[in-house]
Amino acid sequence: KCIANKEYQPYVSMITATSQREHSLDKFLDLEDKINNEFLCKNKITVSWCDILNKWCVTDGCHRLAILLKKNITLIKKEWIIT
Repeated sequence: KCIANKEYQPYVSMITATSQREHSLDKFLDLEDKINNEFLCKNKITVSWCDILNKWCVTDGCHRLAILLKKNITLIKKEWIIT
């Protein structure tokens, strides 16, 4: 919701509060510009099965998925995923 409305302050607050130095708003916005089929084929979204939740969970790639949703891309291609 915040991403779709370009309200990035909650994201910035979260990465600051959790000391996620590998993340930044600039990196996120740069990633948003790079997202395309070729990029996703090279930088796959990692998922694994969670027995406790009884469903697939994203272990790496939440930002990529959020950007895809912002771009109204809801069908995830098989070649973008690694398990």
